[in-house]
Amino acid sequence: MIDLGDGNFNVSPGEKIRVNTKIDKPPCVVAFQDPPNGGQWENVVNPPCGQRDFTAPNKVGATISFQVRYDEGIAQNDPDPLARYTTTFISLTNPGDPSSTTTVNVPRGTGPLPLLFTFTTA
Repeated sequence: MIDLGDGNFNVSPGEKIRVNTKIDKPPCVVAFQDPPNGGQWENVVNPPCGQRDFTAPNKVGATISFQVRYDEGIAQNDPDPLARYTTTFISLTNPGDPSSTTTVNVPRGTGPLPLLFTFTTA
């Protein structure tokens, strides 16, 4: 897996990718597009945060993409009105490839914040 920036990745045909999402301040208020365009989720654990996997298409040039909407559930009296999400992408097929991390900060009252992630087979 190669992170091209701005939510775009190149992956090998048939490569299996794990998506881990964590939040520093529960509750986790995140929504993954289901199903992703061009694929399906596998091994979903502890939704909405937690982990989920997908397998890239086998055809070169094909894509799998999905939107993630990050939101917050911060109490009005919380002195730190910011929910911090970390989403990490890991290749299960090529564990030697570097992982990629996206950080999303959602201030109280500003969500949901949508991000689009696209994985193209190369």
